[in-house]
Amino acid sequence: RAKQANPALSCRVLVLQAARDLDSEYNTIMNCVFAAQKLGVVVDTCVLSREPSTFMQQAADQTGGAHVHLQKGKDAPAQPLLQQLLMAFLPSADERRVLQLPHATSIDLRAACFCHQKTVET
Repeated sequence: RAKQANPALSCRVLVLQAARDLDSEYNTIMNCVFAAQKLGVVVDTCVLSREPSTFMQQAADQTGGAHVHLQKGKDAPAQPLLQQLLMAFLPSADERRVLQLPHATSIDLRAACFCHQKTVET
């Protein structure tokens, strides 16, 4: 609401995800992402679970946000949460252009079927 009232306002959202993606939630999440994109709101995502999150990758990519996956694989050590939050998500959009933030090397752009709510395999 504040962004609609004052378009010059700079807004960001940080989403922390600790569980795996649920296919049944895809449409709801993507509707939120499209609304944020339309309003110019950056969505940053941080995945705490061992499994990567397709939804969070897409949310960050679509809105120009940062995506960090802290626990990659079952044998990989967990990265310090506070350090990652401060370095990846605290800087402003202008400061992020100067910093070398982690970028996704590949983004899974699969969608979910509206009627069956299952991820579509291509």
